Amino acid sequence: MNPPTATPAPPPRPVAPSPGFIPALQGLWTLQWRLRTARPRLVKTLVGIALGLLLVLASSVHRIVFYNMVVSFYFALCVPLACLVTCGAMIREEMEERTIGFLITRPVPRWQLFLAKYLVQVTWLQILLLVVLVGLMVVGTLRGVPELGGLFLTLMVAQALVVPAWGALAALLGLAHARYVIFGIVYWLVVEVLLQVVPTGIHNLSLANHSKTILAQHDALHDTTLLERIDPSDLSVGTALFFLGLLTAVYMAASTALFHFREYLPGPDSDQS
Repeated sequence: MNPPTATPAPPPRPVAPSPGFIPALQGLWTLQWRLRTARPRLVKTLVGIALGLLLVLASSVHRIVFYNMVVSFYFALCVPLACLVTCGAMIREEMEERTIGFLITRPVPRWQLFLAKYLVQVTWLQILLLVVLVGLMVVGTLRGVPELGGLFLTLMVAQALVVPAWGALAALLGLAHARYVIFGIVYWLVVEVLLQVVPTGIHNLSLANHSKTILAQHDALHDTTLLERIDPSDLSVGTALFFLGLLTAVYMAASTALFHFREYLPGPDSDQS
């Protein structure tokens, strides 16, 4: 009688490779695009933009009024607020909708997930704000405002530079507390205002101060309320670009560290503040 043959062991299952940063970024962008361009939300966004442009169209009677509207209201107020609402909510929305567990249990390091979320939000903001900026230039053309070509280029470059910085600060505030909008507004009204009037080098910590430096490169904007007290000889674009990059890196480093070490999953030890 032949001895029973041993059943060969099944081959080991191949270990699935980690998706990596780029696939995670692509997946989050696809999700973001579908969410933001869904018909109800897209219609609300476009209607809001259209109403704002109509308000500018009705208010702008000559060049200086239009310039003040664009610089002092849109660029100095609306752009930081848009960054605060969008980037501050990128993790808080996941927590409120109970989808944070699905996000952070993916086989991707937390810091890479946070960086991918940040890049997706900033990219979307750049697209949205560019649409608004083009709309403002159309309104200016209809009102007969001169020198719009140089103004558009200056605002487009300045916007592309300051949105990542404001977005990084907003992301940090969103991780730190659920009432990030209130804290962001208080920061803008108190800290940014105080930093701009301090004569020492500490004013380099003000994002708004460096935004003004970039805007002041367009001579026609020197007559606006926001820039009329600035001495162009005291401005350095190189310094502004350096500190915008530095502050963005600092805010992102603090945010990624907070997201990595702080518990955000629902539970007794989770962050709900």
